[in-house]
Amino acid sequence: MKKGEKRKKELLKIAYDMFITQGYENTSIDEIIEKAQIAKGTYYYHFKSKEQMLEEVIDMMIDSEAEMAKQIIATDIP
Repeated sequence: MKKGEKRKKELLKIAYDMFITQGYENTSIDEIIEKAQIAKGTYYYHFKSKEQMLEEVIDMMIDSEAEMAKQIIATDIP
């Protein structure tokens, strides 16, 4: 995984945690940036907006659930 991809995944994880604990509306981009200890430009390199970040957080959650389902199915196949 490239450094930029790793950073983006870290940002998505931070956003996910903050959206869960504080709620989407109560979480600001500045708070995400502060928690991630990155420059604002780094945030906007990866995401156009908070809405785009939310969409990618949701995609990440769906991918994670799909992977878990595949693992469950694989263990149940004789």
